[in-house]
Amino acid sequence: MKQALTAIDPTPFFVKYGDNEWAAVKEYQAAQVDYAAAPVIKKYLGVLAAADVYTASTAFAGPRVSGHERDRGRRS
Repeated sequence: MKQALTAIDPTPFFVKYGDNEWAAVKEYQAAQVDYAAAPVIKKYLGVLAAADVYTASTAFAGPRVSGHERDRGRRS
């Protein structure tokens, strides 16, 4: 996902949507997710059930901090 943050240029999205920043950010993030998910889907399509269905929706989730690890000052 880190590569997707720098690989996708946000400029065209903001040019296309002008003053509608919500739409620009939404589409920009969707492009980042597609970029990050593509290699995973390519690798596991036909091998892992629903790889093409759930990969993109979880690609942008990033690292999570659970309650007990937050209390200990660690990231998951």
